Amino acid sequence: MPASGSLVGMGLLIDYFVAASDDDARTVLDHGLGGRFASTDGSGVEPTAALGQFEELLTGRTFDEQLGDPASYEVIASSEDNEVAVIRLEPGFVQVLADADPPTLDRLALPWSKIEEFGGMADAADAADFLHRLRGLAQTAVPGNAGMYCRISL
Repeated sequence: MPASGSLVGMGLLIDYFVAASDDDARTVLDHGLGGRFASTDGSGVEPTAALGQFEELLTGRTFDEQLGDPASYEVIASSEDNEVAVIRLEPGFVQVLADADPPTLDRLALPWSKIEEFGGMADAADAADFLHRLRGLAQTAVPGNAGMYCRISL
């Protein structure tokens, strides 16, 4: 794993987090998470192309179907210069992720770690670790009817 703690070396700063509402999630646009939300580092895991491919592996919902769904990876806030954005993860995906068992995540980590967005070189163990952390967030979000989001910045 690169020193940044990401699956692959990448210049984007990405955090996945749980917030009670879109309005709460939008507050991270200007000031970051600031420890106010349950979160995990997602550096190296871009929320549409990279995470979307994992969603396809987990749910069978194709990447094209995700792109055609306005609720999939919807940008709910962005800075004027477009250097920071907050993206909502589709609630159906969050539910399936919360329900996924650890062996399934471990099994899917290997093919997911080989996607083009990771240069085909991500470590499967690092991918599995991230997926387990993301599942933990989903399990936090679902019971409270909260949402899962991603803050991405250049």
